[in-house]
Amino acid sequence: MNCNEDLKNNFKGDMEGLFNHFINFGIKEGRKSSPFYEPKYYINKNQDIKNAYGNNYEKVKDHFLYYGINEGRVASEDFNVRNYRQRYNDLDKTFGDNWKKYYEHYLIFGRDEGRNPK
Repeated sequence: MNCNEDLKNNFKGDMEGLFNHFINFGIKEGRKSSPFYEPKYYINKNQDIKNAYGNNYEKVKDHFLYYGINEGRVASEDFNVRNYRQRYNDLDKTFGDNWKKYYEHYLIFGRDEGRNPK
């Protein structure tokens, strides 16, 4: 998935440059970084996050990585972890309430298997 077309055109496959841009600028700009994390969406769908961190995208990212992903919070319109779990009984039986595993599964296997992320 190409989250930032402007950067794709500027960096033309330079993955190290893209990564460095994201670390140095993208996080602070609130850029979408993956199919399942979009900071502006996460803030707007979680009033407690908005109240606690406002638009401090670095703190919002940290919240998602340390808490939100494990709580099964939805952080992107492109991936709904709760629907993903409900849609695939095999995953539910394997992962149960381990929300992080659903994210990992989609990233490593689910996309290539053509599983519906929404």
